[in-house]
Amino acid sequence: MNAQTQESRPAAASPESITTAVTAACAQIAPAWPLDQSVAVNPLWPLRNLPIAHAAARLAARGGVRLLPSRAEFRRYFQQGRITRENLAAAGREAVPECTVENLIAHLDRPPATARLPLVADQIDRARNLTRRTAWTEEIVHQVSQLCAAEFDLGQGDWPRTDAAGLYAAWRYNVGRDRGVAILMGRLGLARHFRALPPSADELIQTALGGMGVPAESMPAYLHALLLSVNGWASWCAYRSWQANLHGAQDATLRELLAIRLAWDWVLYSAVADETTRCAWRHALTQSAALEAGHERDQAQDWLWQRALELGYERKLVHDLKAPHAEIPAAPRARVQLAFCIDVRSEVFRRALEAEAPGVETLGFAGFFGVPMAYQPFGTDLAQPQLPGLLAPAMTAIERGDDGRDGPRLASVQNRLGSADVARRFRWGNTSTFSYVEATGLLYAVKLVRNGLLQRPSTHATNGKRPADSARLKPELRLDGAPLPLEAKVALAAGILRGLSLTRGFAPLVVLTGHASQASNNPQQSALDCGACGGHSGEVNARIAAALLNEATVRAGLRAERIDIPGDTRFIPALHNTTTDDVRLFDLAALDAEGATRIDALRGWLDGARNRTNLERAARLAPRARTAAAARQALDRRARDWSQLRPEWGLAGNASLIVAQRSRTRGLDLAGRAFLHDYDERQDPDHAVLEQIMTAPMLVSQWINLQYYASTVDNRVYGSGNKTLHNVVGGHIGVFEGNGGDLRIGLSLQSLRDGEQWVHEPLRLAVFIQAGADAIAAVIARHETLRDLVDHHWLAIYRIGKAQEPIHRYRAGRWLAVGSP
Repeated sequence: MNAQTQESRPAAASPESITTAVTAACAQIAPAWPLDQSVAVNPLWPLRNLPIAHAAARLAARGGVRLLPSRAEFRRYFQQGRITRENLAAAGREAVPECTVENLIAHLDRPPATARLPLVADQIDRARNLTRRTAWTEEIVHQVSQLCAAEFDLGQGDWPRTDAAGLYAAWRYNVGRDRGVAILMGRLGLARHFRALPPSADELIQTALGGMGVPAESMPAYLHALLLSVNGWASWCAYRSWQANLHGAQDATLRELLAIRLAWDWVLYSAVADETTRCAWRHALTQSAALEAGHERDQAQDWLWQRALELGYERKLVHDLKAPHAEIPAAPRARVQLAFCIDVRSEVFRRALEAEAPGVETLGFAGFFGVPMAYQPFGTDLAQPQLPGLLAPAMTAIERGDDGRDGPRLASVQNRLGSADVARRFRWGNTSTFSYVEATGLLYAVKLVRNGLLQRPSTHATNGKRPADSARLKPELRLDGAPLPLEAKVALAAGILRGLSLTRGFAPLVVLTGHASQASNNPQQSALDCGACGGHSGEVNARIAAALLNEATVRAGLRAERIDIPGDTRFIPALHNTTTDDVRLFDLAALDAEGATRIDALRGWLDGARNRTNLERAARLAPRARTAAAARQALDRRARDWSQLRPEWGLAGNASLIVAQRSRTRGLDLAGRAFLHDYDERQDPDHAVLEQIMTAPMLVSQWINLQYYASTVDNRVYGSGNKTLHNVVGGHIGVFEGNGGDLRIGLSLQSLRDGEQWVHEPLRLAVFIQAGADAIAAVIARHETLRDLVDHHWLAIYRIGKAQEPIHRYRAGRWLAVGSP
């Protein structure tokens, strides 16, 4: 070993420092939920304790990630007038030192920094002829990804997984017997190096880091960079850890994945790299901190452009919220009240419904309606979460027959569901693709013609069942297998009503409206369903909550909570189809004649609201549809078209959360960009509901917002690419783009672009709260997560005062008045 090599090798790191570095690297990966319960995730959530600009620089330096729109995109916004000179000047004044408009404009001509921390494979690839040979980085990702797809498979594949104790053991078993990689990469004899690796993941990590001489101060950055190179599968492993932690357990899969990726670098370092390559790589490791600092300096003015883009949206909203607008005088008692999920798609429909029926009141609340449950469908012992991913279910809704029994008269439902599952497995199994077509022959051709050309009208199915089946099945709430005690029911009901700010002034008809999407042939459909219900339909939650609030014993118990529901008030569950804007009502059998009359009137209003909403949505989805009838037909067809890439736009465009009385936003056109959560401070004297909103729905909204943001600014890492190339992985784990590569997470390009330009604007969430300044500040002060999000500029919080009073932004512990455009 020469003198240069000896000088570049630091002292060996202690086992404790290595363990600390491994823990820190794994802690920086956010979870990614599976396709069948696609919860919108802020993929940067573990970095919230850092200023967002610092987090962006870290990811750029370690993984080549960009968390900002490109400079060309900023220029386009400026040329279109979306960003004005006034916006730039205001953003520049927020900087220290202040930055001029001219400097910001000149900044767009500078090329962005692109350097990142190299892995051993990257260093070798720099000297490799990649026009003729496969890159090591690509082959490693492919090999790791194929292993994970096989080992984590949830029933899609027929090939048996390795019978090994853990992911690392399975990889070591396979890679030590695989000659294909060595032949493909032109490095014969690799298998013996793999067979010589330590038998456990922890031992491998200790051995490899010591053998490569990684400095202790560089370990966190290097190990994090390794995980970012397989970020999709790392996110899946982080999901397994998240779920284990929710149930008080631990899962080591992410650490084992890290060991696998590190083992590849260790083998390349030992068996492929020459000493010059090794020295260059070790030197590059020592520059990790300087790389981060360089990216942060380079992106400083980009963040001012980003702030200017956000100001262009926020200042218009500030103007609208504080300006007096025509409000319809409140009736002594509303004819109907309808509660919708805070989902931004509900804003469009609520506005349309209020225009169609001025005597109707609408409310906004998290779509799981405050019921922290899992749902066990009829005919299965498996339960799916029906609540935000931040929470663990506290109870279970078990689906039973409407007579309370799993009786023979429901056997046809069970048989139908079972046969559908068998057909699905036959159709999509790895070995039956061609045999399925051979077996079904011309019968399946008829189905293809019907679905592709005729597209007969269909009724919106719910929870995978036909409407007739759904009506015959009733969810029943259980706690530890037993019916929920009355005290628990009353507490749950009180929490629902207080969360809705509906503790008085009940209408004769109160409709709790969950939501779901409708699409055909869309593996990512659950991303369009209710995020508050774990990526599922909100039907079950609405039915459970409505049944609970209709119980006479519960209502009697609520009186002790100072909530008196009139005897003629009836709660009705409903489901809003966000693709077609059809609203279906459930459980109407017990209504009297007067209630039935109210339902008939409501159906007419809902149909009129659907026409208005269809026209508004068709402007972006089907612009040739100029009438309500044409828009309805076009959107209904999109919902049933198996070739449709964009059945709806989902939550694209989301930019704000408004926590306020509906009277403050009623009459405003918020363009389907605002989450609307009703809140009346007068009904919340101790601000417990405010605290609940800021620590739950606000965080869920922020997760949704950052998922769309990250999928837009760097779809390569945080999005799932081109939907037409998707292949489902592991049954319902996720998708590949094509036949390999890393697991893709986040949103597809078709959910964000219309084919020519971005439909979603990447803006950080702006939260507007109608409450006292001290109350809001006190909630922030009590919760470290909120302090991180606000103080580190992951979101902005504004306080709404009375009409025409200034709106204030909370910044650095102070409330600062903001202007209008």
